[in-house]
Amino acid sequence: MTSRRQRWLIIADSLALPRPGVTYQATWPYLLQREFANWDWVNLARRSSVTTRLVTDGDSGTDCLEFYAPDGVILHLGICDCAPRLYRQGSIFQHLVYRLPGNLGRRISDLLERYRGRRADNALVGERQFRTNLANYLRRCKDAGVTVIALEIMPVGEEMIGKNPGIVAQIEKYNRIYRDLEASSSHMKIVKAFDAAANIEQFTLDGYHLNEQGNRLVYCSLVDAIKEARSTQ
Repeated sequence: MTSRRQRWLIIADSLALPRPGVTYQATWPYLLQREFANWDWVNLARRSSVTTRLVTDGDSGTDCLEFYAPDGVILHLGICDCAPRLYRQGSIFQHLVYRLPGNLGRRISDLLERYRGRRADNALVGERQFRTNLANYLRRCKDAGVTVIALEIMPVGEEMIGKNPGIVAQIEKYNRIYRDLEASSSHMKIVKAFDAAANIEQFTLDGYHLNEQGNRLVYCSLVDAIKEARSTQ
């Protein structure tokens, strides 16, 4: 009797997708699929993803878990949740500015960027909701006997910090939530691919999106975590 093939989901944002300068074959999901060739890999990466999809996609998030009945899940989410922004998503003011004729909307945005900056309280997903989204998902994974490996939100480069200085503090706050949840969840493992000493510019195209070297580093970190998780099951 043959054993059932392992099935793993990848739920991520654009950091797990190809882009100019990074082919599909260079992405960490492809490298994982090649490493664990006898497993089924379901790549649900989507640009601009936030943790809200864990509890909304399909019927209350079932597109991200129950419909696939996986053995494990890899999460690479958080930077889109936490990044400070100029406008609150869906606000009347944002709607009005975006509808202004000509370049007037852009000029207003540029002035706000210069004199007020992006604000943490305009993040797409607030800290409390971020924690709630993940806790809901982790509970469902525990009930289903699913292993969860989550990548910490990686640091960003000087160019992004220059445009959005508040992002450094936001990343730390949201990563602390990840670590808090790991401490109370025996089926969850946090992977920190980039330590504080890492030169993030060396691993990214623009101080944010992974280049080939960055994808390989994430892949290597995940391989170790997956093998460790499997050895304890």
